[in-house]
Amino acid sequence: MIPVSVTSSFFSAKGAVLMLCLFMLAALTLLGLAAASDRVLQARMASNLIEGSQAGQTADATLKWGEEWILGLDGLKRPTACSDACIATDVIRPEGSFGKNVEQQDLSWWEHNAHLAGKDPLTGGILNDR
Repeated sequence: MIPVSVTSSFFSAKGAVLMLCLFMLAALTLLGLAAASDRVLQARMASNLIEGSQAGQTADATLKWGEEWILGLDGLKRPTACSDACIATDVIRPEGSFGKNVEQQDLSWWEHNAHLAGKDPLTGGILNDR
C-alpha cells in the first residue's frame, strides 16, 4: 500500500500543473485576441487611407474636367464671373456657398448636388482617364 502523504502530494502536484497550464493557455488566448484585434484595426486604417487617396484623385480629376470644359467653351458661351445673381444657380457657385460643413450634409442633399465619380455630369458618360 502507498503511503497517504505520497499520493496526496502527487495529486496536488498534478493540480498545480493543470492550473499553470490553464493560466498559460488563457494568457496565450488573450495575446492571440489582441493580435487579431490589432490586425483588424490596421486593415481599417489602410482601407481609410486608400479611400481618402481615391477621393482626392477623384476631386482632382473632376476639377481638371471642369476647368477643361469651361476653357473649351467659345468666348461667348463662357459664364461670366460669378456675382450675387449666380448664387441660386447650380452651374457655378461662389466660394463658401455650400456652408462650412458640406461633408456633413444628409443623403438627400448629396443626391441632389453630387455626381458619380468618373461620370460626365452633363452627359452621364464615363470620363476619359488622362
